Amino acid sequence: MFHPRDRLVEYFVGGLRLIGLDTTRPRGAGGTISPPQLAHLRELLRGEPDRPTLVFGHHPVTRHAAVSNPGGPGFVMDRFNAAALHAMYATAPGVFLHHSGHTHRNRLSRPDSGIGVEFLEVGAVKEYPGGYTLVRVYEGGYMVNFYKTRCEAARRWSTRTRSQYLGLHPDHALGSLVDRNHVVLRDFSGLGG
Repeated sequence: MFHPRDRLVEYFVGGLRLIGLDTTRPRGAGGTISPPQLAHLRELLRGEPDRPTLVFGHHPVTRHAAVSNPGGPGFVMDRFNAAALHAMYATAPGVFLHHSGHTHRNRLSRPDSGIGVEFLEVGAVKEYPGGYTLVRVYEGGYMVNFYKTRCEAARRWSTRTRSQYLGLHPDHALGSLVDRNHVVLRDFSGLGG
């Protein structure tokens, strides 16, 4: 019998594959992936390694994310599963983006190896800088854009939470302009509508 955490979600939009991983760890701030879920992901990526694939998981998976967030390495994906994901992505050239949150910041992280996957952390909507990120996939690549919330109550809350962490929250959460807004050229011309 499967536990709900042992399953991942696979969804298709045209020829684009979206995979959602459950990276939660009961009673812990860091992330993990259950062995059955990891095996399922390995099977999917082996079956269609070249299919354009965007992976979502709550916890960041790079060493760069582990050492650069205030919570430290225990706040992101455990090193064993992070290494397993990097190894899988290295053999699945269709994986182009791993999208995560948890750190409440907007950051591009460097991959742990020379793989062609972008690791993107996106900030929380609920606090400064108070916005959301959209990823748009086109025939010639994809575009990442951050949008500030427009509702007056949300903007007031964003202003109020700006002073968190002894006033250092903007340095942590906002990220650079390139972290929040960028274009990656890639051939997606084979994706159907």
